[in-house]
Amino acid sequence: MDEPSVLDFILDKLAFWRESTLTIPPEEEQEKSAGLKAITDQLTLPGWKKFLVFLPALFAVIAQLFCEPENRSTTLAIFFYIAAVVSFVLLVLFRD
Repeated sequence: MDEPSVLDFILDKLAFWRESTLTIPPEEEQEKSAGLKAITDQLTLPGWKKFLVFLPALFAVIAQLFCEPENRSTTLAIFFYIAAVVSFVLLVLFRD
């Protein structure tokens, strides 16, 4: 099959005043659907894993609440700050 290159396609689209002589052959549906399914399988995460991104921020906010004057608890604040750092490091290391 003689398919046009990307450059041919772009040049044809940029010269909009000329009539298009470019014909793009149709794709086979099987290849397209198989490739699309593989990509969507890679992008979708299980239900609870996509919310793990918010865990370090949640730990940091909770730690900040324990640093406020009306309910100050340094032990709990340090614990939640360490939990925030550890969860952030784990998210970076195991981001797939």
